[in-house]
Amino acid sequence: MKKIIIYMLPIILLITSCQKDTDTFVIDPGQINGADTSWPARIADSMPIISLKNEINPSFNSRTFNYTPNTTLSFPLSSGMQFSILSGSLKYQSGSQVTSGPITIESFCTNSKDDIIKQFSNTTSNHRLLNAGGLFYIAIKKNNEVLVPSSDFRMKILFYPTFSMTSQMSVYSASDSISPSYNWTLMTGVNNRVDLQPGDDYFEIYSTKLGWLMAAHDQGITNNITTVIPRMPSYFTNANSQAFLVFQDGRSIVALEADIPNKKFKAFNIPSTQQASLVIISKMGNDYYMSRKDFQTNTASAEQYVDVTPTHTTLPGIEDLLMNL
Repeated sequence: MKKIIIYMLPIILLITSCQKDTDTFVIDPGQINGADTSWPARIADSMPIISLKNEINPSFNSRTFNYTPNTTLSFPLSSGMQFSILSGSLKYQSGSQVTSGPITIESFCTNSKDDIIKQFSNTTSNHRLLNAGGLFYIAIKKNNEVLVPSSDFRMKILFYPTFSMTSQMSVYSASDSISPSYNWTLMTGVNNRVDLQPGDDYFEIYSTKLGWLMAAHDQGITNNITTVIPRMPSYFTNANSQAFLVFQDGRSIVALEADIPNKKFKAFNIPSTQQASLVIISKMGNDYYMSRKDFQTNTASAEQYVDVTPTHTTLPGIEDLLMNL
């Protein structure tokens, strides 16, 4: 009997030594291929970070209305948002005019930090930090075809935010598909503006474009800036992870850009002495990882490294993290 116990002891020790901490991602040195630490130049739809984006993306509101060309029309859309066509008309992709009849309007609006991140968006223009008053999406379809506005098209979005507003906001536009590296473009001219209505606690956005729009204030910070770089394990890459810098004062979010040759995420032109949170969300296989590091930006050097190690979590865990930023 003693011999059996002696023979079994090495086996028990071997099994015990193979157990892993389920809360922290640890690469098994015995794996044949190991973790993929490459940083692809192009993010394909099949990559884990796109899967994560699709899982946390807020859904669009979709409603059908009757449309009449060259007529002022108003449409109540998402909660706290009303959309109006003031002038002009809509066209098919071929250029022909859309006649009267039913149209479908897909819309989205938010002024929350978590929804901006869930859209994998940012609030920057040419690496200048913007404070967002609201993020909006308007797409109009007829028979499942996306319509385009005519050259004389004018529209308005009326929005009730959940925070105090500034009269210094401007209109910024993006493409139909926003991404972490997308650069918001300032729209100019009297037909592209934000009008504040302080008595009724809402503002009106006037625009000549559809698609992604943002009402935001340029903070105008160009001095005492640094580049923030997360320092984390090499198996967190741009193929499976995304980093965001979230400022605690206001609604300013920087989606860190991938420095492919150096295998790093970077946030450029970051103002000093700001309280911020560095947020990492990641997916590898069927597993989720996240981290939040609160810190103060500094000007001690041109680059500020922040040490982070994302830990194992769940999809609801990531959503809860973002909701509490």
